[in-house]
Amino acid sequence: MDDSFFIEPIANNVEAKSLGILITTLSFLIFFVSAFIIEVFYSLYTRYRFEKVKWELHYSRPIIMSSNTVLLALCVLSIVLVIYYIVSIYPAPLLIVFQGASADQVAVRRLEVTKDYSGIGYFKTLAGILPVILSYYCFISYLKFKKHLPLFIFIAIISMLTLTINGEKAPLVFYFLGLLVSYSSVREVSKKVYVFSLLLIFSFILTMYIILFQFDDLEYILNILTERLFIAQEAAVFYAADYFSTHSALGLSSMDTVFNKILNIIPAPRASELFMYQYLPGMVENGGWNVNGFFAHETFSNFGFMGVIFGSTYGGIVNSLLCIYFRTREKTLLTMSFYSFYIVSITTVLSSFNAMLFNTQLILVFIIYILLSFIDRGKKHAVPK
Repeated sequence: MDDSFFIEPIANNVEAKSLGILITTLSFLIFFVSAFIIEVFYSLYTRYRFEKVKWELHYSRPIIMSSNTVLLALCVLSIVLVIYYIVSIYPAPLLIVFQGASADQVAVRRLEVTKDYSGIGYFKTLAGILPVILSYYCFISYLKFKKHLPLFIFIAIISMLTLTINGEKAPLVFYFLGLLVSYSSVREVSKKVYVFSLLLIFSFILTMYIILFQFDDLEYILNILTERLFIAQEAAVFYAADYFSTHSALGLSSMDTVFNKILNIIPAPRASELFMYQYLPGMVENGGWNVNGFFAHETFSNFGFMGVIFGSTYGGIVNSLLCIYFRTREKTLLTMSFYSFYIVSITTVLSSFNAMLFNTQLILVFIIYILLSFIDRGKKHAVPK
């Protein structure tokens, strides 16, 4: 692993790597133990013995068709937001690739439309979320009721385009994982489905690397892709262990939340941005601006081991409560589609403690779900299983 591109900058620092592994192990242990304890308390609160609370009970309940008004609302919002987003980042990185732009030009443009995006941030966020949720809605509807197949195909294409048009690759992975969660809500996931899903995800990501970075060496691409998926996440924790052995913790200064605005705290770069300039300056020249990693790298960078303990506990509790909330709701198409999104989003916040602490994206989507639930109430009808 020391020969990895991402590990090489701190390959000789055995102490930092050991500390990084300890931080990661401790954070995930606390995260999942906290989530488990909430599940236990919930089972006791509802007067069920914990060993009798079965996840299968949620999946065995019949799915209820939601109203056409909900479907129409999701369609209109999705189309309007996608059009706004595409126009706001024109020309998009993916578009200029097909216009003959070099890899360096694509990297610079990607930086302009992601980190330095000048449009309405909330619209951009929802443009990448609502079409995804709508595609989950249509996918579940087709699997269960044999409805909305043409709409699903259309919205799935739109969703993949919206998620990748800015040159990002990770959102596409989580999109396919959400489809897998949607599938599991209707049918049992066989080994063939798992293998097919993995091959599909890997093929799409490989294609994105070839298109965006214009590499023609397949072996080199496979090495980079493998490192990005399995090594880079932990590398960020190693960087945190190394960097903050000689620097003070960032505290609240890098946490871009509403609380910082209220307290008038001057924003500072996040740890992931500092690491890019400190350890991977070559990637900065090619348009890179942050090193994504497990959320533990930010909890440690901001608050040290106290941050690892309390941040992991907080994350486990919040994510467990979200799962419990959706599992106890009436099992409509609307609920299941948002549930699929939130299940996958729970994994995405593992890459950012800032997002975990105050995730405006998840809060905004939750508000939309509540509003649509009011519209759906009294207008849905049961369909035989």
